[in-house]
Amino acid sequence: MTSLHGVARGAAEMTEGIGGRGGLNAAVSTAILCIVDSDYLETAMNDIIRTPLAVSILSILRERPMHPYEIKQMMHERGHDRVTKLRGGSLYSTIGRLERDGMIVVVGTERQGRRPERTMYGLTPAGEADFMTWLRETIAIPVREYPELGSISAFLAHLMPWEAVRLLSQRLALLESDVGLVEAETIERYGSELPRLFRIHDEYASRMHQAEIDWVRDLIADIKTGRLVWPDVIVAWHRRRGSWVEEPGEEPVP
Repeated sequence: MTSLHGVARGAAEMTEGIGGRGGLNAAVSTAILCIVDSDYLETAMNDIIRTPLAVSILSILRERPMHPYEIKQMMHERGHDRVTKLRGGSLYSTIGRLERDGMIVVVGTERQGRRPERTMYGLTPAGEADFMTWLRETIAIPVREYPELGSISAFLAHLMPWEAVRLLSQRLALLESDVGLVEAETIERYGSELPRLFRIHDEYASRMHQAEIDWVRDLIADIKTGRLVWPDVIVAWHRRRGSWVEEPGEEPVP
């Protein structure tokens, strides 16, 4: 598990690298290694079955046995496709993994008219127990997540301050244009009478969306007002390689 001391040591090595030895790329690599949580990666590899798609399948089969096509329909109807990547291939491969791991089992086949037989799957006691355990643990225990913007912002020093403002402003405009979109799509799909209990995943997404808007807006303001500055060592590194550009009318040298 990564320690605070390890992160601090990596940051110190990064600064030394920027100043001369090793250069910026080597220093950034060192810092990245310090924040990789090996325990998290090992857990993720061991718990492949605990994915949003797998949990969605288990939750639906907890109601009654179904065939894959019906499972997919139910996921669409309940908005599960908003919280997991739902593709035909991934659905069937996840069902196969769940069956191999004893979480679900074939309970029969179904035929409608001239259509091919469809395999019906049911939830096993082990599958139900795993689903409920995962559900309770995930709700109760926060885990470290790695959102894309939060991760990529670690490399903001490679941009010019004015360039960072321009790009963040572009992102902010796109984020603001999407405000209310999720709620509008939910109402369009289900109507306004859908109980809140079945819309809370959309509510969570909306809150996280607004939080990102607020953070990006504050970050832009901090750069513009000088509350967030590029340290002298970073500016000097850029100048040595000719990539520091003062005026926004010029593009930084790659």
